[in-house]
Amino acid sequence: MHVYELRRDDPPTFNPDDFSSAEWLTPAELIRRIEQGDPAKGDLKRLVQLCYGVGRA
Repeated sequence: MHVYELRRDDPPTFNPDDFSSAEWLTPAELIRRIEQGDPAKGDLKRLVQLCYGVGRA
């Protein structure tokens, strides 16, 4: 698995066949959604915490 951070003013182009859906979330929103039970890769919450310093208990 690879994680990328994109900083752009316009939406990136991507192959729509690679995704079933997509949403733009802030790191804090992502942590909140994971904590509320949204499915995510097992280490995604910790990765966001390490990279952005949000949602640390």
